[in-house]
Amino acid sequence: MAKVYYGDPSVRDIARMVNQTRAARSQRSARTPPTTPSTIGYLFDVRRVRLDVNLMVDVLQAIGVPSTAVRQWVQAWRVVTDTVKPDRRVAASRELPALPVVLLGRDAELSTMLSSGKSVVVHGMPGVGKTALALRVAHEVARQQGEQAVRLYADVGSIDDGDVFAGSAEIGGELLQALGVPVPSSGDAIWQALSAHLQGRDCVVVLDNIATVDQIAPIVALPGTRVIATSRRRLQSTARILAMPLRPLATSESVALLLRIAERPGPAADHADLVRICQSCGNLPLALTTAAAFIRRHPDWTIADHADRLAELTVIPGLHAAFQSSYQSLSVPARRLLRLLSLHPGHHLAEPAVTALCGDTQTPRVVDELVDVSLLDRAPGDRYAIHDLVQAFGRDRALDEERPASRRAALHRLVTSYADLVHAAATSEPDRPLAGTSDTVGAWWQAERSNLAAAIALASHLGMTAETLAIARDCWIRQDMTGDFAAGLAFQEYAIHASATLSDPIAEAEARYRRGMLHWRSGAIEAGVRDLEAALATLDGTGTDLLRARIHNGLGVILMSDLRYAEASEHYTVALEVYRKCDDLPGQANILGNLGVCRMEQGDLDDAATYMVRALTIFERTGNRRGLGRSTGNLGEIHLDGGRPAQAVPLLETAVRLHHDHGNIYDASYCLASLGVARAGCGDLRQAAADLEQADALSTGLSSDHLRSHLQRRSADVALARGDRQAAEAAYRQSLATAHRARAGWTVLCCEKALAELEKPA
Repeated sequence: MAKVYYGDPSVRDIARMVNQTRAARSQRSARTPPTTPSTIGYLFDVRRVRLDVNLMVDVLQAIGVPSTAVRQWVQAWRVVTDTVKPDRRVAASRELPALPVVLLGRDAELSTMLSSGKSVVVHGMPGVGKTALALRVAHEVARQQGEQAVRLYADVGSIDDGDVFAGSAEIGGELLQALGVPVPSSGDAIWQALSAHLQGRDCVVVLDNIATVDQIAPIVALPGTRVIATSRRRLQSTARILAMPLRPLATSESVALLLRIAERPGPAADHADLVRICQSCGNLPLALTTAAAFIRRHPDWTIADHADRLAELTVIPGLHAAFQSSYQSLSVPARRLLRLLSLHPGHHLAEPAVTALCGDTQTPRVVDELVDVSLLDRAPGDRYAIHDLVQAFGRDRALDEERPASRRAALHRLVTSYADLVHAAATSEPDRPLAGTSDTVGAWWQAERSNLAAAIALASHLGMTAETLAIARDCWIRQDMTGDFAAGLAFQEYAIHASATLSDPIAEAEARYRRGMLHWRSGAIEAGVRDLEAALATLDGTGTDLLRARIHNGLGVILMSDLRYAEASEHYTVALEVYRKCDDLPGQANILGNLGVCRMEQGDLDDAATYMVRALTIFERTGNRRGLGRSTGNLGEIHLDGGRPAQAVPLLETAVRLHHDHGNIYDASYCLASLGVARAGCGDLRQAAADLEQADALSTGLSSDHLRSHLQRRSADVALARGDRQAAEAAYRQSLATAHRARAGWTVLCCEKALAELEKPA
């Protein structure tokens, strides 16, 4: 099994590696014949009569089995063959294991541990490199102590014993035995014997896999003794013991470690594939070491070949045994919790997701157990983070140990929970607390962005059409306001598929409308028009008048941005008649505001202001904060383009505040840039520059060329106001190129007009 698990090398390759290892250790004389492939083959033959344990150890090490696992196998073999008593759980040695060949990315931890002068417990998840770091520290301490110092190593092995841990007296007795000192029968006598034997001598003790600091406290108290321990449990520092948490390496450190151990130069062209390997290994040194050994054994493979191989594996070589031992140490409820949490499609889980997956609100104690053994991490915002390889292991266990119906039920509860939370967030203001969480609405949207994408994909996969439609519907306004157009388009694809499954023309028309508006925001005008026209055709006599009015309004907005003002006005007129007939005041206000923008872009600023004031009045009366922000900002734009910057400033300031309060990053950035121009027009160039800088910072990450072209144009306006014609021209040309790409017709016209003016003699 180990041979297959670690890449299934041929017996010829294993024989070659074993011979190289033995030659390097000088354990074979010139007259001793080398190990042959047939000997290795016999070792794996189930019909063999006798086991050559020394050869088996060499084979296990050669194929990449971690040294800790090899020692555990030897201990188990001794128990089975009566070489050692079954109740002996600690294996001690008078020598420290060899230094790790390579240790990268641990400089800060190494410096802290050595400079503290204390005994240390390195704790972290399986495979994170605790033993390698502990051994590096121990060897350095031993070097500082000198040749006469005592060096001891013991594998406490508590992880495999569940909740039955080796006591401190048992550990002390094994250390005495390793020193060749008779072991007394009582605990106090053991410590007296150890103290007497070590009196006047420095000592460094490495203890692998402890469970509690109580196990090592009496050893730490021995004069002149420094203990370096490892644990998968999250332990706390004491007066004499420093607890040192260890986390996975950074990707750059992982790549460096991989190349050093694999002994390959790694040309720049391979970097992306090297990163893939490190990601597959979870940036865990144990997995990286095993992967590097496999790379070294297959020099004819490309780095891409190795990356593809690891991507196809469900279990990463070298880690399964480590995760399994931690898993077996858990209580039954904690094992089930890990299995269910691993079904989550993301890597960060909030309390509602934990509760939904488990179907039980009484989970905090069990969650704490997973955190204590480093299989789960606490993350900011009352969330938990699960390492992707731990999650893959947990899913593997869930497939084996959870009934399919149980897994499906957990996932259905999770999707339902997300649908409920999304609806609550969509109908609340961003600064309000979101019920059932410790977040405000705005913070929750930000923290759960990737999880929501995974949740709607899961809902679609499970055939939960109602939840798919609800998540897509309730997320799209937020995605529009934050410029997350790519995610929004993907959400609406799921919604269109769900509506087709239900044969629901109204749901399909709504999804096509939302997708069309997102296409327009992304600069794809034709795609937006096609979606909205398809939405009208899909209704074909069904649906409500209000939905048709909304689609006509959307067509007006898109056509207006393409400077097709007559067509846009026709759609606005149709929509306004419907909204008036239905007495829908917010709908009327939206249309009036859009007509105002249409008149502004056509140069009729007085008519534009009249429309905008009417819209603003309705939004104030109905308390529509988003509409109020947009109409106030648009009125400010009208005054600004009309040469009245002093009147524009308070309007744009109000609009920025309203957009900020509503979490509308897109429109807040838009209005901030215009506010900067208005301030420049009033002579406040310093504040104008600050507004532009803030607008640029706020828009970082928003994938909208439409917004970017506006910010560039307003930057050019400010440059012109301060008399820098060269900078203004460069910014106008940049804005013009971006606006052409975004199909932002109004910005194109403004930039062309400004450039024409700049070409005239000053």
